[in-house]
Amino acid sequence: AASGNQVLKYEFYDSNWNFIAGSSGSRNLTVNSSVNTYFISPLTNNPVVSGEIQGTVFASDPTIGTQNGAGIQSILFELYKGSTLVSSRLENQATYDWFMNTTAFANGLYTLKATVKSTAAAGSDVNIISTPITITN
Repeated sequence: AASGNQVLKYEFYDSNWNFIAGSSGSRNLTVNSSVNTYFISPLTNNPVVSGEIQGTVFASDPTIGTQNGAGIQSILFELYKGSTLVSSRLENQATYDWFMNTTAFANGLYTLKATVKSTAAAGSDVNIISTPITITN
């Protein structure tokens, strides 16, 4: 999201992806991060994965430059099963990727999260992105 005032819209689903009635809404928020961040892989929302997978993030702070890694200190990759952290990896240089063997985890719905921190020269911003993945081995 761009820096400034934004509207966050949300809705909740059960574990079978059925919409939970009355669970949607919106909140006003202010985004302070200038960091451009997005997943390169996985490309799709909620991909079904198995075996060895690669999570890759592009990140740059446009106040420093537009190339991958410009103004970025680190990216922390985390894999969650529900609210439980099951694995993580810290990357300190571009390309920011995490090769993960999913056979170490039970089948089911997970969240792959990336926390991007910019350098002090770029303002020490933090940007968090996440995407659901389904592991089926």
